[in-house]
Amino acid sequence: MISGLNTMAQTQNIKMTKKERHAVHPIGQRITNQERANEQCLSTPPITAIALISGTVYKDENGDGIYDAKVDIPIPGAIVTARLGDKAIAVTHTDEKGEYTLSVPAGKYYALKVSLPLKGDCYDPDLKKWGIWSTVKGKGESVPCPSNNQNIEVDYLMLNYGPSDYSWRLWHKGPVFDRENVVLVHGFRFPGSARPTRCEEQFTKLDELLQTKEEQYNVWQFEYSDNARGTLGTAATYASRLAKAVDRISELTGNSICSIVAYSMGGIVARQYAAAGGKSRVAKLLTLATPHMGTLRFEPFNLKWPDKLIPRAGAELRTDSRFLWDLNTKVDSHVSEFAAVGGHSRGHTDGLIEMSSTSLAKFNSDGTVFENMYFVAVNRSHLNINQIKDKGDEVFQLISSFLRAGVAGISGLRPAEKPEDYNVHFFLTFALKDNPRWRMIYPCVVMANTGHRYWGFRVFSQGAKTENGSQIFTVQLRPDEEGEARIYYARGKYVTAQVHRGQSTIVTEPLNGGSAVRERNSVNRPQLGLSLGGS
Repeated sequence: MISGLNTMAQTQNIKMTKKERHAVHPIGQRITNQERANEQCLSTPPITAIALISGTVYKDENGDGIYDAKVDIPIPGAIVTARLGDKAIAVTHTDEKGEYTLSVPAGKYYALKVSLPLKGDCYDPDLKKWGIWSTVKGKGESVPCPSNNQNIEVDYLMLNYGPSDYSWRLWHKGPVFDRENVVLVHGFRFPGSARPTRCEEQFTKLDELLQTKEEQYNVWQFEYSDNARGTLGTAATYASRLAKAVDRISELTGNSICSIVAYSMGGIVARQYAAAGGKSRVAKLLTLATPHMGTLRFEPFNLKWPDKLIPRAGAELRTDSRFLWDLNTKVDSHVSEFAAVGGHSRGHTDGLIEMSSTSLAKFNSDGTVFENMYFVAVNRSHLNINQIKDKGDEVFQLISSFLRAGVAGISGLRPAEKPEDYNVHFFLTFALKDNPRWRMIYPCVVMANTGHRYWGFRVFSQGAKTENGSQIFTVQLRPDEEGEARIYYARGKYVTAQVHRGQSTIVTEPLNGGSAVRERNSVNRPQLGLSLGGS
């Protein structure tokens, strides 16, 4: 009996087990659990092994193609992408040391691509298009996986971050680092020299040398000239564009302070920017061959033609212009860390600008020196002084020392000089109040120490007048002139001014007749009775 019951139970268990093992296949067929398990195993994709690709993204400074942490520049924040054909398999960013690690399926060869865009649209002169472009270009072809030390060398790309209407251009080469910003400002442009599709070449080598492992700056090339007609606008117009460029740099870098290296007329633009409210945003200002006190050597600036017939900036750079009078006497364009470099390749000029016009100094009301701003001269022409060849270049050494430690740094490299050390001609600029009852057509200047007389066509004026209507005049004095200068405005009537040999001077208060000049005003602090001289 018991045996029969066991037999029935076994039979029932077998039937139940068979019932449970049956299942309905999605297409209607009946299969067993084992068959179903086999089918599911076959349909599951195999597990793929994951491996790593790692290395460093860097700028090769010595050109040997091998990454050296002591020499080369690592690129942090770069986007590294592993690709199979047109498909991106993995993406990562480099760390602060420029290192990256990618996790990708093993056993394949990948193409690695590096990019690093900045925020906002910019212009690529090679593609001739606006867009969000990478600041670097680099890639690795057929990289095996796994592998390490897959270091990727990148090239810096020059892009324009100015407005799309090309009213001004702001060029930067490569990525933006957490560094000091340096703005390079070009000089006067002739018609046909400005094109909106290429970068200005005046500072190309200097740009590269200031963005090395040793000289770590964010360098920006600011182009204020807006078209192929050259520099037709005014310095005030270009200074307002410089203000916009500094704002744009602040937006891109998060740093509102910059240092400026300006060439020729660019120094005037930079000073006007400081005078118009930008002084607090300029940490250092160095000028190269800038005619702070004007120029008579460049012929278009010397002609007494209406502004419409010559570039207005050219008329403004004359020694007797209203613009330079106001810049040097009425407004505060002084930057605490200021240095000037002039050229003397051709006697007392650099072939274009008189060396005595390329520095600034301030005097007390009695003619004694109140402050000599740093000045040094180099044996370079006007068109060569900014052509930096390498790190050993004399001008580059001066620029590098100044950017690193200001006036103290550049003075440590080379002590300050005076234009008189080079036996140069210099300017005396003054203004006479108009009085038709007694004034000559042109005044006459007589030096007390030498007896030299300057009159007639040796006294320059383009007819510009000061705010109170006094006419502005300039005389170019000989190198040996010193001390009292008598300015005759009528027969037997004169006023006096003190001059220093080789030091161009502006008598900042318009002169009236009847007495000697005893007080002058300064550019920066007129209440102290200082006068400004510049060379």
